Amino acid sequence: MELAFNYVRHHITHEVEGHLLSNAKNHASFGGSVMRKNLIDMLDGIGLPTFLQIDSSEQLFHEKSDLLHTTSVLRYPVFVDGENYSGSTPKMLGHDLFLKMIDELLVPELNSLKNAVIVPTGKAVSDVLKYLVDEGKVENETILFNFPHPSGANGHRKSIYAANKELFKQQLLGACNLSGSLETSTDKGLLSQEGNWSNIEKYLKKNWG
Repeated sequence: MELAFNYVRHHITHEVEGHLLSNAKNHASFGGSVMRKNLIDMLDGIGLPTFLQIDSSEQLFHEKSDLLHTTSVLRYPVFVDGENYSGSTPKMLGHDLFLKMIDELLVPELNSLKNAVIVPTGKAVSDVLKYLVDEGKVENETILFNFPHPSGANGHRKSIYAANKELFKQQLLGACNLSGSLETSTDKGLLSQEGNWSNIEKYLKKNWG
């Protein structure tokens, strides 16, 4: 949040509103040199760039940002006892206000992203997505459950990633078989990318299978 505010403060007189807000979101999403680098390395490691037909996941935060839709389980800032909410206490699934925000805001948002690959970073987020799937509220086919949060403070990140890496690769491979096109979120709705998915599938099997 601080990164987004600072971006707006420094660019508000130089950019039109639409570009300003979009650029602020791209700047702040998984912002910071360590967290973003960790996320990019993990996404590259499971072959996401090949799946999206780009060179590197780093492009998702720059020239290919139209292929990325970042969001939060709780859309608005939450503070507990004056401190930034960590996602654990109270638990998101055990608080009426959080559940209302999830049902009314997150569920429609996720269901609008047809055929998107959803990457819930961190255990708390994965737990919410599992609950939504179990309740039949989310229809997406490809969710990379147990994807570790990329924060440098996450001491279990590397071990969790290593334990699930092959499964993540197989999920991306399976997503290629769901349809002949990939739809990902843009600021204007959904972007459909047509491509030679048989060749992509062969490449993934050869290099990541």
